[in-house]
Amino acid sequence: MSRKIAILSILVVSVSSCSKEKKIVGKWKVTSANGDFLEDKGNTWTFKENGKCTIPTGELEIDGEWTISSDNLTIDINQPLTIEGYNCNIKGTADFDIETLSNKEMSLSGNVNLKLYYQNELVESEALKGSYDFEKK
Repeated sequence: MSRKIAILSILVVSVSSCSKEKKIVGKWKVTSANGDFLEDKGNTWTFKENGKCTIPTGELEIDGEWTISSDNLTIDINQPLTIEGYNCNIKGTADFDIETLSNKEMSLSGNVNLKLYYQNELVESEALKGSYDFEKK
């Protein structure tokens, strides 16, 4: 009996995650940002069906790969860029709890850990924490 319940639980989580994956695809405007993310208000994040995403922050547009597991959104970042003529790379992970996700609204809270590399050497590390509210465009 307990095995049937475990299998049923796995199926419910899988169906729920698929539904969330379909809902997140599209363009989302940041309507409010709290904590370390205050400057991101008004930006538009794009989530594509293929698991790719684009997130503008400051003067950069960062490309990443997103996945959803249960009520967690993870965005992995590996972004090459040029700063003042030097080849650099931003690597990191955004780990958000999905507070709300409907066809029109989304709320996320969590942590973003970023590392800046210059010629494969770590030169800066930053840990950010906060929350976002979004409106689907």
